[in-house]
Amino acid sequence: MKTVFALTIFLGAASAVYGQPAPTQPSQCSLKLAQAPAVRGIKLGMSAEDLLAAFPGSAGEDGIRLSLSKADNYPNFGVVGMNIVPARYSTKERFAGIGYFNFVILDGRVAQYEVHYLPAPQGPTWRDIDDFIAKLVEAFHVPAAKDWTPIQQSAMKDLKCDGFQLRASTVNLQGSLTLATVDAPFKVQKDRLAVFEAKARRDFRP
Repeated sequence: MKTVFALTIFLGAASAVYGQPAPTQPSQCSLKLAQAPAVRGIKLGMSAEDLLAAFPGSAGEDGIRLSLSKADNYPNFGVVGMNIVPARYSTKERFAGIGYFNFVILDGRVAQYEVHYLPAPQGPTWRDIDDFIAKLVEAFHVPAAKDWTPIQQSAMKDLKCDGFQLRASTVNLQGSLTLATVDAPFKVQKDRLAVFEAKARRDFRP
């Protein structure tokens, strides 16, 4: 039986663009959320049902089904994460060149996802982040590399648009792209936890 590794997202465990230092220069991107890149048809804001339909059979797998069923409960408060390896599904040709996705779902919709492209020898080696961004520009019609903000002189650059943000990375010479809405799911989760805890303290009877 096919399996997908599904994770409950812990508070503060944002691994992508949330919680990072603000860029020193504003990014030159006026694109709206509706214009955010869709990587092989995967896009921000799509429902969890539509997402899983892109990977036939994934919705019935125990890990994913259990994670989504508990999404609204403590301590998730609407936030759940999952890892999907496209090569395991019948639609794998559609996702050729992609090793895996990491998704963050907020209230049943995709709020953030990371696309990890295959490294060498299955994929290209990226020694210059701007070369990788140039391919993203060609594919998704986003602003050029000069408009992206370097992250602490590393092999990463950010682009903040109107309603979403991107992060390109060539860490370890391997390309990856993170897309996120401005909803900041981990902050939403933290805020909801604070409300829950405050109520529990108010209602407590020694």
